[in-house]
Parts: sequence; C-alpha cells; structure tokens
Amino acid sequence: MIIKNSNLRRELFSSRYKILGGIIAIVLIFLITRLLNIQAKKQHEEEGKILQNKVVQSNVYKPEETTISGGNVEEKTQKENEQVIESFINYCNLGQIEQAYNLLTEECKEVVFSNSINNFKKIYVDKVFETQKKYYIQSWLTENTNYTYKVTIQSDLLSTGKVSSNQKIEDYYTVVQKNNTQKLNINSYIGKKIINKETSQNDITIKIESKDIFYENEIYNFEIINESNKNILLDSARNTGTVYLESDNEGRYNGFIYEIAPTELVIENNKNKKIQLKFNKRYSTDVRITKLVFEDIIKDYDEYIQLQNKEEYKDIIKLTINI
Repeated sequence: MIIKNSNLRRELFSSRYKILGGIIAIVLIFLITRLLNIQAKKQHEEEGKILQNKVVQSNVYKPEETTISGGNVEEKTQKENEQVIESFINYCNLGQIEQAYNLLTEECKEVVFSNSINNFKKIYVDKVFETQKKYYIQSWLTENTNYTYKVTIQSDLLSTGKVSSNQKIEDYYTVVQKNNTQKLNINSYIGKKIINKETSQNDITIKIESKDIFYENEIYNFEIINESNKNILLDSARNTGTVYLESDNEGRYNGFIYEIAPTELVIENNKNKKIQLKFNKRYSTDVRITKLVFEDIIKDYDEYIQLQNKEEYKDIIKLTINI
C-alpha cells in the first residue's frame, strides 16, 4: 500500500518509534501470556495426575539419632523399616485394603483380625483412616531382628479441610523379618513367642504353649489337662491376684481372670481345655518373666459348688510353671 498523503506520511514517520514500541509490547504480552498458559497447563496436569493417583505426601519424623532401647539400627535397616510402614499407611490412605492387609504377618492377621480382611477393614482402616492421614515414625524398641516403632497418625487438615475430633492416634508398629522380607504387626501387637513349658501335680497339667505380646499387656495361651477323676476349677476367684506372672526383678503381674466366664475355668475329669488369659504386663526388653503361678486351683469343683460358704473349702493346690 502506498501512502500518497504527505502529512500522513510525515506523521507516521515521526511516530515510527512509538508504533514499533507498541508492536513489541503486544508481542511481549502475547509471549508472556502463552508462557503463563503453558505453565498453568503443566501445573494443572501435575495436580490432575496426583489427584488421579491419590498419592498422599508422607510426613515422616526421623530422630537425629536412631537410638533404640537394646541397640542401634543400621541406616539401611532403618530405611527399609520406614519404607514398609510408609507403604502400609499409604495403602490405607488410598483405600487399598488388600495391599495393606498383605503387608501384615500371619500372626497379626490371626490374633488381631481373626484371619479376616473384613475385620481388618472394620476394626482398623475404617476407624483410623476414615480420612486421609499424615504420620510420624519414631524408633522405640528392638528385640533380636524385630523393630518396634511408635507411629503417630494425625488428620491431614490440608486434604480434609476440617478439624477432626479424633486428630491424633498413637500406635505401635513392629517390623518383622519374614523370609527376607519385612512384614508388620500393628494395632499395638508386638508379636508371638513360643514357650512350650509345663508342670504337673495331682494329675493336673498346665502347659503354656505361647504368648501374644501387646504394648499394654500379654495374652498367654494354655492347655489344661485334667487326668484326675474329678472336675476341677482353675481359679476360684475368691481373692484377687491368685493367678500372676513373676519377673526376675521380683515384679508381679496379675492375670485378668475376671474376663473369663467361670464355666470356662472348669475342666471336666479326663478332659483337656484351651484357655487364653491376659496379664497386665507392658512390653519391655528390660524385664524377663521367670514363672507363672496358679495358686488357687480347686481340686473338686462339684464339692466346692455345693458349699454355701466357699471359704470353707480347703482342698486346693498351687501350680508354678517356670518359664
């Protein structure tokens, strides 16, 4: 196009720098806007990818020194242990029940959840992980190759947007080596210990098969064998503290005999019975249990039950099992 008007030509010539500056400004605005759009698109894609995968950012507390009662944990072992705990919690956060359940030991599945994945979901996941949670892992105790960690599980306010009335849960997770892989005991279950100790007197045998160790208590698994010709009562419950554990430092830990129905404590003549009994022994590597005592076993339950004044009955025996 040829501009014939000389005044217009002069005006355009004199304004050429302003026009050029305007064009450059428009180009810069276009480029900056495009760059911002590209960055926003990329950020949106990343956020969408995170949302799609529902990856929960872990919040892991690591002490400056990984010192555990009973010894130090090597850095490699510590990382492996933390990794299996993080994987378990992330599976729970994502609602991947089967994957989380498969990280548990067979003992934990049996003792805590009765070998039921539905129980695991109802008892643990639905209650602890009703919303997405963040967590902190702290070394606590080690025994042989089993490592117990205190795990603090808290509501993730950034993901939920609200304050929960149940913000903090403290649990104890124990990492157990199983066939060169790490498995977990959770819900404050530390693990099972095989004992296989027994004692006999007056045709009555008490065998301790094993115990299940929890953070707050221990549950002993017994078999009672009555080879006498009379029905017996394992404990009369006339007095408290007649079934107890003794430790090497003379500590005494009572059994919760009241939690067992009285009829369950009756063993018929020439019969065997399996019994579980809880004791108020908190988990510690500094205390060693040396014996278990039943000091009020009724030798003739049928005679005992007929008495109005149970204190009159004197035909009792005391059995002590050295552990």
